[in-house]
Amino acid sequence: MKSSTLKRLLFVFMGGVCCFYFSITRRFLSTDNNVSEESQFTNVERLEKPPLQHYIQGWNITRNVNWLLDFAIVGFPKTGTSTLMLYLRNHSDSIFIFPDERCELAWNQHVPLLNDMYKEYQPSLQMGIKCPTNLEVDLALQNYNKFFPATKFIVGLRHPVHWFESFYNFRITNGYDMPPAERLIGKCKRRFQGICTFRANFSHHLEKIEPFRKVFLYDVSQLHDHDVARSSMFLRDLGAFLGLSQALEQPMIWVKPGQRPASVEERETLSSRRINICEGKYAELRGVLMQQASLSASWITEKFIKNPNVAVSSIGYFSQILDKWHKDPCEDRHK
Repeated sequence: MKSSTLKRLLFVFMGGVCCFYFSITRRFLSTDNNVSEESQFTNVERLEKPPLQHYIQGWNITRNVNWLLDFAIVGFPKTGTSTLMLYLRNHSDSIFIFPDERCELAWNQHVPLLNDMYKEYQPSLQMGIKCPTNLEVDLALQNYNKFFPATKFIVGLRHPVHWFESFYNFRITNGYDMPPAERLIGKCKRRFQGICTFRANFSHHLEKIEPFRKVFLYDVSQLHDHDVARSSMFLRDLGAFLGLSQALEQPMIWVKPGQRPASVEERETLSSRRINICEGKYAELRGVLMQQASLSASWITEKFIKNPNVAVSSIGYFSQILDKWHKDPCEDRHK
């Protein structure tokens, strides 16, 4: 075989080896840099708003749709999530958030949710939803991790004893037939109407959040803080977390969702069914809640907020709030 022919064959062979090498290398690098590549892809789509049918086939999502959802208020009930939702909706031209809860990710109805988000989508807006039970539903978290890994979480907390009392009385006010509160210890059962001590085990739910996700954590008292400077800082920190182009401004008006009694008689009847959790008959119930409160406070302080992806406003004040979780609040009521 002539030398010129050998050279041509060698050139073709080496070219094939190089192409194979670069193909494997590119695939390897694309796996390691998946988040950054998706982020660049997302930015292009945010500006262009391509047809939704490019991303959905039937009930299947075939491409990256994270650009449709920037943030989600995912926890917890009775921590001011309705107040926060309506505040963000009404006090910023840079945000769209639905005026009601959107919990479709908890039962695999993400395609209808995506259709509604797409209709409201504008490239200049931060898109958000609220579902304060999402952190308690494994399927919801799986869907966030699968379809919305870059979506930011907003999570509210409340002292577990106050949380239980508030939630129970909220159910009473809304006409639910509730079992005696002292029986609602442990995990929720069918007739518990969604109220049980397990739901107040906040660290158990928070630890299911993947470490890579950005989280803004707050206590309900920070939504109506009478310290003006601290309250203003809270709004600045929240706006910075969301990446808003315009600053959030006061005031945040407290919202009480639910039904209102139709008459004085109905209000008095409902009031007689409400509980004062500091009564002696609820001592065992409070004991369970306090055990969870103390463990959660320690875990949140010592581990969760140490993650650089977790943002907290006024960390010193927030830590003081959590310190109170080691003490039964009923001790102060009795003074």
